[in-house]
Amino acid sequence: MDLLFSGTVKQGKFQPDDPAKYQGRLARLEGRRVRVSVGRVQSGRSLSQNKYLWAVVYGTLSEWSGHEPEELHEFCKDKFLPSEQKQLPNGEVMVQAPSTKSLTVEEFSKYVDAVVRWAAEQRVYVPEASEVTA
Repeated sequence: MDLLFSGTVKQGKFQPDDPAKYQGRLARLEGRRVRVSVGRVQSGRSLSQNKYLWAVVYGTLSEWSGHEPEELHEFCKDKFLPSEQKQLPNGEVMVQAPSTKSLTVEEFSKYVDAVVRWAAEQRVYVPEASEVTA
């Protein structure tokens, strides 16, 4: 199983956030070939974005449709996010349901915008985040 390690690059060297865990993982891989991927850490969705989605967007759609916000969440994920396909060792393809948890702030914003646009197509007005008091 691959593990992801976050950290900082200082003077050209990787400094993991959890050095002990990182060194322990490297020790278990001693003498083996490994794959290393380096990239910039993207911020995940913000708490305020998540609150707006659940309280305002799904809340408004729930009042309109009579469905629970959790049901609407599943519907919208299936409608607006791509499923991920992974091949099993026996050749079968496993389809993994889409998730909003791993979306970046920008990706999550696009997702919310798509849900709000869809609501507008249904003639459902969803207040913008700036219209809602905390």
